[in-house]
Amino acid sequence: MDDVAQIGNLRNVAYDLRGERVRQFLDYTVSSDLSALEPGKSQATKLVTPKGEVTGALTCVDPTSYRLTIPAAKAGLAAAWLRDLSDGYTSFNLDGQPDGTPKRMPGPVVVMESKEKGVEVTGKPVSEDKPWFIGVTGDGSKVSLPTFEWKESESPLRRTPLYEVHKSLGAKVIPFAGWEMPVWYSSVLEEHL
Repeated sequence: MDDVAQIGNLRNVAYDLRGERVRQFLDYTVSSDLSALEPGKSQATKLVTPKGEVTGALTCVDPTSYRLTIPAAKAGLAAAWLRDLSDGYTSFNLDGQPDGTPKRMPGPVVVMESKEKGVEVTGKPVSEDKPWFIGVTGDGSKVSLPTFEWKESESPLRRTPLYEVHKSLGAKVIPFAGWEMPVWYSSVLEEHL
């Protein structure tokens, strides 16, 4: 194959993934965070399939084209999984159980062997900041934020420069969002007649 790259002592295959919604498709499909991946840049990533995990490298070619470099031994598995997800006729359940829900990946995307060589990258293939992707384990390795507790502010109410004018005109004043605000100048009956 002319699309096989020699990286270390492993042989890798590169696949081009293209389509108008390929970025959204990959955002749900791979473990790395694509939000900051710019054209020409690469990052380590992982693809989780029902038959195992495939670790590789993802390169942004342009906003509608990406290149996925993976070990040749798992190339068929990865390509079939990506194509099945794009077609929308496969279950997200990695345990093989049927999935009757209407969940589908954004797409479609084209998955084809690349004429370009793959790349070698280092780094963690799973982003700790990514909330979900197919196969996320949720191992809780990231420290949770503290529990939010509302604390009532006891600061004094503020007044606008027109506060005294409103009071002199007989306005009823109430506290609102930290300010003393006029709400009406007469009775309800007078305002509705």
